Amino acid sequence: FQAEDGIRDLVRSRGLGDVYKRQGLEVVGTLEPKPGVPPTASHLASLAERARAAKVKAVLYNVFQSAAQAEAFAREIGATAVLVAHQPGAVADAPDLLATYRRNAEALLKALAAAGGAR
Repeated sequence: FQAEDGIRDLVRSRGLGDVYKRQGLEVVGTLEPKPGVPPTASHLASLAERARAAKVKAVLYNVFQSAAQAEAFAREIGATAVLVAHQPGAVADAPDLLATYRRNAEALLKALAAAGGAR
């Protein structure tokens, strides 16, 4: 999987940021200012401004993070929330490493296509 040039996203926390960067995704920011620290209203407002300016298309989160928060923020900035498997077995359709990579790539590409960003 190789990301399209210029794809930008937001992650729920910094935990998988390096993984995304290796895939060619630009991480614009995180919903949590520090892992486990809930975001303040001012943090979210600043992040929303940066996300809109960067034309973020996806907000990525994993099973340990609030889907409702990721989805609400994604709606606010005009993006799509995407559940990613952080490891094999994290979600039912990612039982092994290859399936995890495939599942995450397909979920992200589906979100980007919906946003008009996938080729």
